Amino acid sequence: IWPKAIEVLSRGCFLIRDYQPESKYYDIDKLPTAFLFGDVKEANKILDTIKTMPIEEKNDRIQNTVNFIKNQNYYEKIVSQIVECLS
Repeated sequence: IWPKAIEVLSRGCFLIRDYQPESKYYDIDKLPTAFLFGDVKEANKILDTIKTMPIEEKNDRIQNTVNFIKNQNYYEKIVSQIVECLS
């Protein structure tokens, strides 16, 4: 499901979802439009934070996220990790 999250983020959307350890393989913690929560009760607070952000900050976050994703090769990275685990 993380590849789908990357696809959504690359299109300029914000992401709010539960934290899972696999997110680290996709650098989700480095993406300024991705917000992960440990408890579903935190989701509303995150949404409120996003909604109250100035438009300039939202646009900057979107641009930074899209640029970061453009410069990654997630599929090659994941395949390499799978091969490494099998070795």
